[in-house]
Amino acid sequence: MKPSVYLQLQDSSLRYLAINPRNHSIVDWGELVFESPILDDRQVASRPLVEARLDALVREKKWRKAKAHILLMDDFVVIKEEAVPPQLNKEEVHNYLTLQMNDTIRIPFDKPIFEYEILGRWEHEIRVLLIAYPKEFIDEYKKILQAARLRPEVADVSSLSLYRLADEQKLISKEAGNHSMILQLDPYSMNMSMFHRDQPTFSRDSYSEVLAEMWVQGKDAGWSWKHSDIEQDLMLNEQFDEIDRFLNFYSNSFLSDSDQITQFILTGSFPDLNHAKKLLAQRFDLEPQLLALPQGLEQAYASLYGLSLKNKHKSRKEKKALKQQEKQLKQEQKQQAKKPKKKKKEKKPEEVAND
Repeated sequence: MKPSVYLQLQDSSLRYLAINPRNHSIVDWGELVFESPILDDRQVASRPLVEARLDALVREKKWRKAKAHILLMDDFVVIKEEAVPPQLNKEEVHNYLTLQMNDTIRIPFDKPIFEYEILGRWEHEIRVLLIAYPKEFIDEYKKILQAARLRPEVADVSSLSLYRLADEQKLISKEAGNHSMILQLDPYSMNMSMFHRDQPTFSRDSYSEVLAEMWVQGKDAGWSWKHSDIEQDLMLNEQFDEIDRFLNFYSNSFLSDSDQITQFILTGSFPDLNHAKKLLAQRFDLEPQLLALPQGLEQAYASLYGLSLKNKHKSRKEKKALKQQEKQLKQEQKQQAKKPKKKKKEKKPEEVAND
């Protein structure tokens, strides 16, 4: 049986993870490092080169015609909550969203590809979480996979994949006033994403050209710092200044008086996450938690492993939404039953006599 293949394009590398679809065990993982950048402004700059290296990998691993899943760049995704009419079924919800896209539903790019999750059904509306991405980028990724004789299946972004994994490990609190932050820390970039009650609320990407010049990636995919350890800590603290500004903005914009950030999840490809975790704990009140990964898998592959849980997690959320709908209907039925029935109007004696 062919494994399910999960892929992530980086600035100068291609990260992969292969999983047995029967028992979800890890079959293989690794990272192909290119001699020159393959992304420019977070878009694929050299598609023929990527296709050639991926095709060689697929032939080497005997993955041809395997199902392939890819992580998209977080920079271009739009995630928002929308309301649709309450009488629509699942298929009709999709048709409604398609008709309203870039009409009543505003998306900052043309021809979006989207998917959605039903958050709950109420008497007057259905709430959905809409995730949209530019069609041109999706099409390009599909062509890359198809050129390597892979079968494109699922695409997602790293922030949602990491949340999925953290949720699977019971690291997320979904209490009304609790918010969670996931920090994806890489050598010269980071993604900060906030979640509240099972939904993404706000995120920000950060990229440092200065730091990019201070790190070098070897052919074995390992990262080396070009300067002293003291300078590395100074640069880390500068990154943490940005996290501090992000948290202050989020607290002022999204938290009520009774709300608080209760979870801080740390992951990413930074070479010494335990050291970064120690510095973060000294800087912030909340102790960062690292994700647990199976079979010795490194933290750099956490988002790919989270992507592998997508269908399982989505099915569970749909069941939860269905239960919520059933609960809502029962409550509405009880309220209807409690309403006093209208009494029939009694006829006056003269009206009876006239009859």
